[in-house]
Amino acid sequence: MTAVVLEQETAVGETGVERCPECEGQLVVDASETICHDCGLVVGEDAIDHGPEWRAFTPTERDARRRVGAPRTVRRHDRGLGTDISFDSDENHALYREHKRAKFDSKHDRNRRFAMGTIQRVCGQLDLGDATIDRICYIFHDIHRELALGRTLESLIAACIFAVAREQGLPITRDDILEYIAVPDERRVFKMYHKVADASDVTPRPPLPSDYLGRLTDDVELNRTVIATAREILEAVENAGCHVGHQPMIVAAAAVYLASQHHEQLLTQSTIADIAGCSPVSIRNRRDGITESLGDDVDGVLAEGGGR
Repeated sequence: MTAVVLEQETAVGETGVERCPECEGQLVVDASETICHDCGLVVGEDAIDHGPEWRAFTPTERDARRRVGAPRTVRRHDRGLGTDISFDSDENHALYREHKRAKFDSKHDRNRRFAMGTIQRVCGQLDLGDATIDRICYIFHDIHRELALGRTLESLIAACIFAVAREQGLPITRDDILEYIAVPDERRVFKMYHKVADASDVTPRPPLPSDYLGRLTDDVELNRTVIATAREILEAVENAGCHVGHQPMIVAAAAVYLASQHHEQLLTQSTIADIAGCSPVSIRNRRDGITESLGDDVDGVLAEGGGR
């Protein structure tokens, strides 16, 4: 039987360690009791069992005997506190129908249910993590009543996803979001994005070209030397500030193309332009702009990259 010695600091006592009140012996914790190691006096006990009263030896038995529901979550319109009635027989069909009718107290609840499903569907298509999805749902719950009046839910949902992506530095563009959600007017997304940022605690930051490097290099086969050189070029570009006023995706694509040219790896302008969603002319212009803006710095970066 394993015993763990208590070393609780107390305000009284010369030794600073709690002792047995009878013999000043050392106290140990054994199961739910605190006893003296020397005389066996039971100093304290905690007989409360905070676990279930049933036992289960397999996952199937555990699921069958568990009587509690899922934990609270922001991914549900009711935060996961609602009750669901299954439609598995003709006997509870009427109960299921009436429960479905009375499940939503207002139109806001119905809108939130639609929004939660849409957010999870779009985020699943964009391959976003659980923490990001929870953050988007939390922001939508927080600003829904304030911003939903007179506006489409689709534009508000797209704005929430775009704002959180900007906040976390994810390489997601507006066109990526609109590919999976229909918005009548694409310009409304940017308008709603600014309103979401003002009405919530989202702190979006401007996207950097280095955020899109991984996305560009995942779609083409490049060796590590080219990727490392492109990353160093982007670091120099961002430190010099010559990326301001240009689309970060195009700047990153130009850096990748410039690095591939230096290492003589076959990568055409059309290939990298298709991935970046722009024209080959834009790639050439940004490549020339990076070379002119950095000057000797880009030559030093390329020389270091060529020495690897």
